Order: sequence, then C-alpha cells, then structure tokens
Amino acid sequence: MKKLLAGLLMSVAGVSAHGGEWMPYVYQAPVVIQQAPVVPYYYVPMVTMVPVAPQYVPVTLYQNVLVERRCWTLLKKTEVVSVPQTVYVPVRY
Repeated sequence: MKKLLAGLLMSVAGVSAHGGEWMPYVYQAPVVIQQAPVVPYYYVPMVTMVPVAPQYVPVTLYQNVLVERRCWTLLKKTEVVSVPQTVYVPVRY
C-alpha cells in the first residue's frame, strides 16, 4: 500500500523513472518531420508509330474440278480441269 501511495505521489509531483533512475519530468515537444509531398511519377514510354503497309505475297492455288461435256445427245465426256486461284497472303515477320 505504501508503494502504491508513493508511486501516486511521485506521478502527481511530476517525477518519472527511466531505466531505474529517478529524474524530474521535463516536457519535450514531439519532433515533427514534414515530409515532402508525394508526386506520382508515371513513366510514359514514347512510342513513335510508323505506318507500315503490310506486305502481301501472291500464292497460287489449284483446284481440280470435274467437268462434264456432252457429246451428241446421250454421250457425256468427263474431264478433270485444274482451276488456278490467286490469293494474297500477308508476310509474317
């Protein structure tokens, strides 16, 4: 009980203990550090757009077609004919 009263008396009197040493209480203003304002920095890559026309290569495809030709009235003559078709395909780099 005596220790409790002694501690209460010292706290009212303004005495504090730091590391087992008794010293009077001295008010120290808190250290205020002003931080620089944060400016967001966004990296925007500089991309120059150069219009490039895609290059196309002609590719010839052949398709076999069965053709019927009538000779006279009842006779039919069949023939396989290859039909060329040109397609332009873009070149991949």
